[in-house]
This record gives sequence, structure tokens and C-alpha cells, in this order.
Amino acid sequence: MTRPLPPGLPVALDADVSLWAGGRVATGGSPWRLARFKDAAGPHLAALRRAGARGLAPASPVGRALARQLVDRGLAHPVPAPRPGPHPVTVVVPAYRRPDELARCLAALAGLSVIVVDDGSPDAASLRDVADAHGAVLVRHTANRGPAAARNTGLALARSPFVAFVDSDCRPEPGWLDTLVPYFDDPRVAAVAPRIVPDGIADDAGESAGGRGAGDGGDGTADTGAAVASDGPLAPAPAKAGTQATGRARVTAGAGAAAGAKARVRAAAGARAGRLVEAARTAASAVRAAVRGTALARSAAAKRPKTFAAARTEPVAAARASAAAPTTPTTPATAPAPAAPPTRTHPTAHGLLLRYEHARSSLDMGVAPALVRPGSKVGFVPTATLIVRRDAVQDTAFDEEMRLGEDVDFVWRLDGLGHHVRYQPQARVAHTPRLTWSAWARRRHEYGTSAAALAARHPGRLAPLRPSGWNLLTLALLARGKPLPAAGSAVLSAALLRRGLAGTPSATALSATVVAKGLTADAVAVGHALRREWWPLGLLCLAASPRGATARAAAAAMLAPVAAEWWTRRPARALDPVRWIALRLADDLCYGTGVTASAWRDRSAAALLPDVRFPIPGR
Repeated sequence: MTRPLPPGLPVALDADVSLWAGGRVATGGSPWRLARFKDAAGPHLAALRRAGARGLAPASPVGRALARQLVDRGLAHPVPAPRPGPHPVTVVVPAYRRPDELARCLAALAGLSVIVVDDGSPDAASLRDVADAHGAVLVRHTANRGPAAARNTGLALARSPFVAFVDSDCRPEPGWLDTLVPYFDDPRVAAVAPRIVPDGIADDAGESAGGRGAGDGGDGTADTGAAVASDGPLAPAPAKAGTQATGRARVTAGAGAAAGAKARVRAAAGARAGRLVEAARTAASAVRAAVRGTALARSAAAKRPKTFAAARTEPVAAARASAAAPTTPTTPATAPAPAAPPTRTHPTAHGLLLRYEHARSSLDMGVAPALVRPGSKVGFVPTATLIVRRDAVQDTAFDEEMRLGEDVDFVWRLDGLGHHVRYQPQARVAHTPRLTWSAWARRRHEYGTSAAALAARHPGRLAPLRPSGWNLLTLALLARGKPLPAAGSAVLSAALLRRGLAGTPSATALSATVVAKGLTADAVAVGHALRREWWPLGLLCLAASPRGATARAAAAAMLAPVAAEWWTRRPARALDPVRWIALRLADDLCYGTGVTASAWRDRSAAALLPDVRFPIPGR
């Protein structure tokens, strides 16, 4: 039985929802769908539309039942007001090495109950000193078992109704719990995630994401959106000639300044071009190294002392016994935490990579709230920072056999059990990004290597695309240069859908809109797969595009969405379009090589095969 929304909890329609036929039909949701409602829902939907982003709390039984349906389908979101603490939350911080990062993390968590789980760090004393200095409880694994095991250990020790997992390289901004905890007023919500943003970079509103001064690029340079050399900002232009100089002197000085400026521009352009070539070589070597390291990671996983099955079946007491005895905690109220170490700069960081991370970090799920669900706009959330309802997840432990992708697996299992996982970007958490080309490329590749394991655990959910067979037919005809048959295929699909909407006002416009959206979405999905999972075929299409119409259509599907992303994302325009497209292709290529490497390793093509559907509109 569906649990109702609590009285007084306001909800707001998702910004991408469209209402048709006087509120009898809605399009949108998580995943995107066409939903039909009874006539009685019309006034309530109209009221929600008028309320806008602030939402409203339905008072009538019909309104509350409708709100429950809308929230469950991702067509609307709860919008509870922030609630000041204290909150019944225990924070679990998995840590491995990096005591400076841990100190910055714990400083941001001052005043909260914190359990630090040292996952077998070689420098155990340094982590213990940091935990003691900040009044945190520390437990230690005698061997490195991975982040999933560390989180499970902390979860077993927590006693509060809610548990927040915060990685040691993350720093929540003030008020994060005030924003996120009220979402648990909905009894179906099992987890809520904030927005993870790269540290030290100004956000869209111009304020720093991690407490630094606006414009500080993290490598000692001002990140103003201009092309900045990695070894420091460009030298300032010479001052204008003094007013006492003669006309000839002014002309000479001006010419010299112009020549110097041109020389500096040429030098900077040459340096940037050299860095792009170097970055490409470094990314390729990182991919090769990561592929070679896959066997080593699998060997290390085989030696871990505790499996996922054991984590789910052993009692909590055994989980406690598996960790070393905790240190004696210091009460934060009587022992104020010391100040965090000074913010580190990144001397090896590239300004180019820093700006790209700002525009498209792999941990940043965007600016819109969402119901997290496979196949939707936000298909998962990283557990770099995640708050969970302890009672809902005690029997859904993290899979300790997974070193990567355990966050995706965890969120998808919660969804499969009927729980809601919400993403709320109003709460922000700063994260220290990887700002060397090799580390960046290697991490993207490593993320991809979890694909085969996820596909085995969640059959059908990791298909690179799920297109409609009718849409594929239309797109294939367009790619072959046959627009009239393609138009006929699209019109036939719309007509069949129109028959299924018989009796609905504006059925013709609605069916045409749905078919157009489906065609666009499937074309974008094909390009996405060619850039990532099907990267060998994608590279062939790019190489053959000057000579073949089909290859040109495939290349357009690969590149047009990336170019549109550059135009619509303001942070992306800190880079010129050529470098943006090059980095996006490199990003997807690194991930895609990880997917293919995992498919080869596990001898499974599940993560590479599309899930083609042949819906019969009107039936």
C-alpha cells in the first residue's frame, strides 16, 4: 500500500512537465512518460502550475492522493522548508590516507557526531591524530577493504535515525542538513543527495563553491573564463605611454606593446596546443595503465576478508567486531575542533581541466531537483555525500565486492525495493577534484570498468540506449538521405499514437510533440553511445564522415549535442567550443574504454547491447 504524503508537505510540479487537454494529460517525469488523469485532477494540476517552484500543500483527500501519484512518477517534487537543527544524524567518513583532506572535511562537520572509518591506511597514526583533534570516533580496518566496506562498518555502528556518508575529500556547506533532512518527512524517501561541486571554483552565481575567494582557480591563477596558462596568468599588458611623450615615442611604444602582445598570444596559443597534445597522450597512457590495472584490482578484491553476502547476513555485533576498537571520543562541545589546514592549491593543475571540471564534473548531477531512478534524467547519485534513513537501508548494505559502481548499485537496489532517492541541489558540497590529466583520465576509465558488474546485478538497466524501433527506422532513413520515407514513418507513428488518444483534446498536437521528442531523444542517445560504449564504431564514423552520408549523420549525432551543451551551459563557455568538444570526446572515450574493458574481462556484452523496443501506439 502506498504511504500518503504527510499533511502540510508542499509539492511543486517539475519544471519540465507539460500539461495538455486541460490537465487531463501530462508529459514528463522520471523516467519521461505520458500520464493521463481523470477530470477531477484538472483543477489541482492547474493550481500546482500557478504555484510554480514554491509549490503548495494539498488540503483535500483528492489533492493529497494526486500529489502522491505525481511525486511517485517524478512529475512533482516535495518542497519542504529548511528546518534548523540539531538533527538526529550520525556522519560516517570513510578515509584512506590523505590526512589533510580529512582535517578539512572534519572542520566542515564541526559540532556533529562523526565516525571516521580508516580503511587500512598505511599512515594510521596521522588519521587517528586528525580524528582525535576534531572529536571524532575512529575505527580502523586492519586491511584495505574498499569504500563500500568502510561505509557498512560505520552504518553498523551508528544509532541515530539518519546516517550521512561523507567522503574525506568532501566539505558540506553550512546549512546542508537543514535543507536535506526535511525531505525525510515523506515516508517513502530512503536517501537524499546534495549537489557535489568542484572545490575552489566560482559557481554560476559567482560565489565560491568551497569557501575560497571568487575566481580563485585552485592553481594560483584567476579563473576568469579566459585561456590561462597552467604555469601562471598571462603577463599584463604594458602600461600606456605617458602623456608627456612625443607623438613618435607614443607610436613606437604602442607598436612595441602590440608586437609584444601578439608574441604573447602566439606563445600562449602554442603552449595551449602543446598541452592539448600532451593531454591526449597522457589520457591514452592512463587508459592503457588502467586497463592493465584491472586484473590487479580483481586480484585484490578476491583477497578481501568480507563479502557482500556476509555483510548482509552477519549480525550487527559481528560487524562491530570486524573493526578495531574505537578511540575515546572527545565531546565537540567541550573540545572545539581546530581550524582546517589552509586550502591547498594544485601546482600541477591545468587551468583548462579546472574549467572543464567546473562545467561538467562527473559528480555534479545538475541544478534541478529530481527523483533518482534508472532511465531518468538523474539515473543515480554518487555516495560522496548521501544521507540515508537507517531503518530503510540496514538490510540493503553496500556491495563490498564492488570497488567502483557501488553507489549506483546501492541507489538502484533502493529503488527496486520501492524507496525514493531524491536529489536536492540546493544543498551543496565541495569536492576536491582530480586536476592532473593522467588522474582525470584514469578515473573516468575506472568508472567505466564497473559497467559489466552493474549489468550482471541489474539486467537490462545498463543498456547504452533504449530506442524505439520506429524511431530507429525514421533516423536510419534520414541518415540514408531519404527524407520523404522518413517523414512518412514519423507521420505513421504520430497517427497511431493519435488513435490511442482518441477523445483527448489537442490529441493531434500532443501526438506530434511526443513523436518529435522521442526522435530527438533517440538521436541524442545514439550519438551518446557512439561516443562512449560504441567508441570504436564512433571513431570510424568520425574518420569516414567526409566520404559517406551515413557516417556524416552519425558524426552529427555525436557532435551536435556536445556543441549544444557548450552553448546552453554558461560555465562551459569558459572554454572555446573546439576545446570543449575535444574534452567531451576524451571524457566519453575514457569512460567507454572502461566499459569495453569490463565487458572483455567478464566475457559479457550486456553493457554494450541496446534495448530496442517496438511499441505499438494505440494498443
